[in-house]
Amino acid sequence: MPTASSPVLPAASLVERFAENPLLIPDDVAPSRPDMVVECLLNPGVFRYQGRTGLLLRVAERPMQEPGWVSTPLIDPASEGGVRILRIRKDDPDLHLPSDDARGFDYKGRGYLTTLSHLRLAWSEDGRRFVPEAKPTLTGEGRHESFGIEDCRVEWVGDRYWLTYTAVSEFGVGAGLASTTDWKTFERRGLILPPHNKDVGLFPEKIGGAYWLLHRPSGLGPGGHYIWTARSPDMLHWGGHVCVAATRPSIYVRSPFHPHPPSPCFSRVRSARIATGRQSEGGKTAGHRDVWHQPDRRRPMGD
Repeated sequence: MPTASSPVLPAASLVERFAENPLLIPDDVAPSRPDMVVECLLNPGVFRYQGRTGLLLRVAERPMQEPGWVSTPLIDPASEGGVRILRIRKDDPDLHLPSDDARGFDYKGRGYLTTLSHLRLAWSEDGRRFVPEAKPTLTGEGRHESFGIEDCRVEWVGDRYWLTYTAVSEFGVGAGLASTTDWKTFERRGLILPPHNKDVGLFPEKIGGAYWLLHRPSGLGPGGHYIWTARSPDMLHWGGHVCVAATRPSIYVRSPFHPHPPSPCFSRVRSARIATGRQSEGGKTAGHRDVWHQPDRRRPMGD
């Protein structure tokens, strides 16, 4: 596990920022239905398929807002198009809109999001110019995804692509799993980690005969938004959980802290893991990245 004395490499030595950013903006993506607006594009999974580069975007939408009202979409198979719009008057005494976070609100004692997210493919021949598909690729299904699906990671493991994503509902935020071989048909595997958990990154090959992943559980009380490993014999049942990275009080703000484990990058000599956090500088918060490596690829962190 990294310590307070672990070296931190400057971002400029690790990556080169694409001069033509952003690759895509909300106006580039058609909403899933006429009465919706695409508010933002976030956290795409990236992969290669048949000579092209693919992005699996998180597309966050909400209804066109009306003066004096708050509206948000919910997955509801019984409604037309599978989506129900919840409309609430802003002066409703049961409505609580937090002043410090526009992502959600409370109504009659229950929490809701202000947007509904789905996953959508975008393709590029050169890795620079991407064309989004016209319709959603994957949407929320069932009671554990009624608030949408978000932040997909993509990894080729074995003979197929595996998709780990965040499943959101009134019951919490968990980690879902799906797979595909052709990016046209998908097999949904359901939740693999219960709430509150997200940011799952699969290792691209077995280690010691088991599948491995990184994940980020969180909750109230002691602890924090730390990174853990887990292993599985079949990609569906996960155990052997070990915390492998925590905040460093001398550098990071303790809360919130959002490590973001992408799929590990393997080589013959080491595997690299990248976490993103928030750094305090003179009372202000600045972005920060922490990179560490495991020289022996046969022994994941925490083993």
